Amino acid sequence: MAVNKKIKKAAKLLSCLMLIVAILASSLLVYAEDPYYGYNYNYYGEASAPNGYLPKEAYNGFEWGTGYLKNPSDMYVDVNDFLYILDTGNGRIIILTPELELSKIIDTFTDENGNPTTLKNPQGICVTPDGEIYVCDTENARVIVIDQNGKIERSYGKPVSDLVSTDLIFRPKKIEVTATGDMYVLADNIVDGAMIIAENGEFGGFFATDAVTVTADIIQLIFYRSFMSDEQIEKMMSIQPVPFDNMYLDGDFLYTATLFLRNEDQIRKVNPAGNNLFAGNEYGEAYIGGGGSGYEQAAFIDVNVSEKGFVYALDRNFCKVFVYNQDNELLMIFGGNEQTLGQYSNPTAIETIGDKVLILDGSKNNLTVLEPTYYGSQIMLGSYMYEHGEYEKALEPWHEVLKLNTNSELAYRGIARAEYLQGEYLAAMEHYHAAYDREGYSEAREKYRGQYIMDNFAMIMGIIIAAVVILVVLSKNKKKIYAKIGYKTLEETGYAGMAKWKYPFYNMLHPSVGMSEMRYNKKESLPLAILFAFLWYASAVIMRQYEDYIFNDTNINNLNVFMIFATTIGILLVGCIANWAITTLVDGKGTFKNIFIYASYALIPTTVAAFIVTIISQVMVQNEAVFVTAILFVGYAWTAILLFMGMMTVHTFTTKKAILMTLLTAVGMLIIVFLMMLLIVLYSQVSTFVTTIMYELFYKLAI
Repeated sequence: MAVNKKIKKAAKLLSCLMLIVAILASSLLVYAEDPYYGYNYNYYGEASAPNGYLPKEAYNGFEWGTGYLKNPSDMYVDVNDFLYILDTGNGRIIILTPELELSKIIDTFTDENGNPTTLKNPQGICVTPDGEIYVCDTENARVIVIDQNGKIERSYGKPVSDLVSTDLIFRPKKIEVTATGDMYVLADNIVDGAMIIAENGEFGGFFATDAVTVTADIIQLIFYRSFMSDEQIEKMMSIQPVPFDNMYLDGDFLYTATLFLRNEDQIRKVNPAGNNLFAGNEYGEAYIGGGGSGYEQAAFIDVNVSEKGFVYALDRNFCKVFVYNQDNELLMIFGGNEQTLGQYSNPTAIETIGDKVLILDGSKNNLTVLEPTYYGSQIMLGSYMYEHGEYEKALEPWHEVLKLNTNSELAYRGIARAEYLQGEYLAAMEHYHAAYDREGYSEAREKYRGQYIMDNFAMIMGIIIAAVVILVVLSKNKKKIYAKIGYKTLEETGYAGMAKWKYPFYNMLHPSVGMSEMRYNKKESLPLAILFAFLWYASAVIMRQYEDYIFNDTNINNLNVFMIFATTIGILLVGCIANWAITTLVDGKGTFKNIFIYASYALIPTTVAAFIVTIISQVMVQNEAVFVTAILFVGYAWTAILLFMGMMTVHTFTTKKAILMTLLTAVGMLIIVFLMMLLIVLYSQVSTFVTTIMYELFYKLAI
């Protein structure tokens, strides 16, 4: 019996261990199925999000019985969701059903006279609703229109027009066809946008023409050209816009993608009037660090728009897909440059069938099919409802998104919008804040502020009236109050009897007289100066930390009090040292202590302005930002005047000499900062050298 009990106990323990191992193994397998990390960026460029899309399967042609794909360059989904793959290396077109099963192969072609012909490095394909197939037969310098059996019905060569150079070698690479039969053609060496070719072959000009981007290099080039001869200018490269590399026609809008351009406007949404509705937006991989933030250069090789309006941009640099909604907000990023399923070597084209994403790889010679995860489907559902004004219905998917990603700014913004429309302005403010949506937050605060004033009008007016009455009573009984608390005015004490703590405040309104009397009566106070300096530092920290979100760009999660100390107290000390060093050479009367005291006293207006701005910003909205700017400007200007007057007083300088010394002090500060940076670099190099030597010695001794 005892043996049986031990066996049963061991069996139970073994079963528990096996169950734990199974659970751990299953979780590891689920994790291993994800070939990449999903992410998106928040307001500060920090990336974190679940995967929005995951690969389901990949096809290389063998599965369809067509033989392997070879350098496929483009594909197109028609109105019936049939997929046309331009298998460039094999010179054929593969047609698949919506379920991605083989429907037809077009690998033989005949011209208008019935003679056999072949495709030569075709790069673009488009299919009309009636089944006509347009192909950019690139190396044959033509655009051909074929039927479902491979017969060429029409052929278009280089358009004849004064706008098209006679020396141009026509190399069409991408094509889209409008409902009226007009063709938009992108061709190599064409920088004026998409060529418009009518069905009858007439040239209709260019569409979506891009302007030359004015950059620092362009400005420099224009400057140099002004000093060059005509012969030198002719030898220079002309200033031209960057051509489009791909496009997608969605109704009346043409979406374009550009491989190499500035980070702005690489993806465009061009309306019939030729205006870019996505203008001014940045694209690519965001980064923070290395002395700045911004976007790494992307190279968008293709763009596609799903039936729900989501924009899928395929990037060749990072081999990733960037998904945007019609508000041009980034929803998700997926993919990567690896050999595993769902990552790519040379992505060439992207298409969508429903929510599925299809990506063609010209190096792997395969087609990858990806499907949205639950997170991806919910974020697209919420975004779709939000864009179509169904804010309340969008609440459910947005809350589901937040369960999976508490950092989703899109979800917070969608929830805030619904709350705003329901009149829940305070809750909307909280969610707009979480979404880093200053405009929405400001609108909600304005509504909430008006609502609060209306609901509490009697109380607010009572407080205002009571405050006015108290001020009037205090003003009328000022002398009695002063007598009771023992406060003596300037008339009673004179400058010689004025307390040291009064002088800094008196100087603010009477800098010339106050500073002279303070100097003459030796009323400077080093402890007070140190206090005012640290109050200045404290005001800078408090303003960075607590100034309202609408006016404050500081990432409070990364607030660096040491850096603020360096930019306040550090600058103060450097300025004092530079001024003392410069003025000593020209018989300045002030010591370092005197300079520090007067400089610290001068910081009072800036300190007060910072505290005022921090307080009033809690109730202000965006269109009142001018008041914040004005208060800070007055504080800085006031401090500058006091600093200048203090220098004149402490050193007994004339106005002209004080101006000169101010300029020299600024130069001295730059020199000191440069020397400090140089010392830091030298220290770092010496430290690295010593550390290397120590490692080498330890390594030698160990051997």
